[in-house]
Formats: sequence, C-alpha cells, structure tokens
Amino acid sequence: MHISALTSISAAKRCLLVLDLNGTLLHRRRTSSGHSSHVYIRPYLGTFLQYISHPSALLDVAVWSSARRANVDVMVERAWNGKKPDIVLAREDMQLTDRQFNHNVRTTKDLRQLWLRMAQVHQGNRIIHGPRDTMLLDDSIHKARLQPNNHLALPTYGSAELRADADALVSGSETVDESLIAVVGILSELRTTNVSVDEWNRTGRIWAGPGARLNMREMWDGRIRPSPPPRSLTSLPGQTESNLAGSSLSARLASRDDASVAEYEPDPPFEPSRQPRIYSEMPQWFNSPPLMRAWIEHGRSVLDGLGIQIVHECVQAWPGWREGKRDILGKAKDDGLKLRKSEDQRKERKEQKRKGWTRQA
Repeated sequence: MHISALTSISAAKRCLLVLDLNGTLLHRRRTSSGHSSHVYIRPYLGTFLQYISHPSALLDVAVWSSARRANVDVMVERAWNGKKPDIVLAREDMQLTDRQFNHNVRTTKDLRQLWLRMAQVHQGNRIIHGPRDTMLLDDSIHKARLQPNNHLALPTYGSAELRADADALVSGSETVDESLIAVVGILSELRTTNVSVDEWNRTGRIWAGPGARLNMREMWDGRIRPSPPPRSLTSLPGQTESNLAGSSLSARLASRDDASVAEYEPDPPFEPSRQPRIYSEMPQWFNSPPLMRAWIEHGRSVLDGLGIQIVHECVQAWPGWREGKRDILGKAKDDGLKLRKSEDQRKERKEQKRKGWTRQA
C-alpha cells in the first residue's frame, strides 16, 4: 500500500502532531541502579499538553520515541499522568535489526510507517493523515531526515538546560525555558494558514513570525551563529612546515594561521537557493532571538485567549523539588558535555595567552 494511493479523510483541517519525548518534552536521567529513571519535565509541559488537547487546536496526537518500550511507558506516564495518547510508538516499532536494536545506533523516524499504521485501523484503508497535515516535534534533525518538511525542531532539553533552569529557580528567578510556549504559537499559526504543513515548512514561513508580520531577512540575519570549534593545540604560534613533517595533511592544514576554512552558508528557505540545501546544516528558527521572542509572545496570547493557565510546574513536578530538595538526581549521557565545552574554552583562552606572549617576545 502506497501513501499516494490513499485518500485523506481529515476533517476540518485536523493535523497530526507527532511528539518525541527525551530531549523534547522532558529530560530522562538514570538512577544509580540503572534500572529506573528520574524524569524531569520541560518547563510548561502541562500547559503545552492542555493546549494540544483543546478542541480548538484540532490536533490528533501521537508519541514516537526511539527509546525502548519500557522506558517510553515510564516517560509517557510521567508526562501525561495516566492520560496517554492513543498512539505511542517506541524503538520496537522502528524496524531495526536485532543488532541495531541492542546498540546505540542513530535512528530515523519514517513517518510513512505511522501513516500506514493509522490507515490500517480505519475502514477501507483510507489514510487520515499524510505529508500535508503532519508535524513531527523533535529536537533531533537526523530523526526527521526522510521527511524534513514535516519537522519542527526545537532546542534540546538536556543536562545543561536542566541545570540552567534549576539554577535560575534556586536564585529566585522564574526565567526558565519557554520553547514549548513558542511551539504553541507556531501550531496555532498553522491553523490560520491556507497552505499545507509541508509547504509551510518548505518555504520557511516560520521566519515571518506570527501573522507573517516580521521581516524574514531581518530574522534570518539576526540569528546566533554557532561558535567555531576550538583550534587544535598542535597549531601553536611559530610552528613551520618543517615542524610538521610526518604529520597528516589535515593536521598541517589545521595548523596554519592563514588557512582558510570554507564554511557552509546556506541560503534562507524563503529565497531561491543557489546551492543544494543540506537540511542538517540549515539554521533553525530558535537561533534567532527576536523570532523566538515573537513566537513566545504569540503562544502566550493564544493560551490567554483559551483560558489556559501558563505555569512552568518545575517545582511541583521535578523529583524531590516539592519536598524542598534542589539536587538534580541521576545521570545522563550528556552530563559531561558542559564540562567538555568548559575545558575547550579554557584551552582556547590558554592558547590566546600563549599567542600574546609570543608576539610580545
């Protein structure tokens, strides 16, 4: 059965929202025993779930995580408090080999599997959703590589982000991650457009902001560029070609002060491209602070209009915080990422000082 052969029976422009879990809606950390998990919800998750279940949102909701079924069940229970969505897919549903399933391989979420699965449970094998009305909310760009125009990325909510929010709350600030409020604004905007989801994404309309009132080029140019990786410590001042004899070509090139590095600078999606687009290298909407703020403000306006209370619920929902404990429990794979970044920055500062000393000499 092919997607193109199926007839859409979506009514009143209902859309399918497919939700990732870890890194998107929450942050999962292993206990010391490794047999269970501590689940830290992303701020405003409860508010977000109220919105997507509101009748005016016109959304059908599914969950698709690359974690194993047992872990998915724990995360869904923690996020939805027992009222889980009708469709919940896990690693067991990703058509992996036994070796792939049992190893930490990169996985992809092929939405065609979900569309066909949903079609098979309806009479006449008619599909209720497809590329024109499906949005995958996932922090991983790789997961959406087969249907990039059905993907809405958002910043990963990992160890560093959790600790930053925890530090803010401990200091008395209520300024925590508001990404899910921005997503509310984006989903609401999609309800008012006359184009399909994949067309809206493909043409970069997210960069125009709520009501298409913003200057797309200004939002694009105002984005935060990623910091260049720290230079190798092998590229110290005063090194010559003779010093590098026997080193690899890549090391020689990296060691040159005047070596030019060709960086990929993509054309914005809302303009004709002069080069092939590399989706994994495309800047994301949330990298533009003014655009992010505009979507957050729109999301808050939408929620206020629906009478949905906007609360981050961190203190009430995070493990131990209701009882006054302020520790981050358990361990996660990305715990060392912040430390590695700090160490890289320290090495970079040390190298800059060394360069200064060399020039003074």
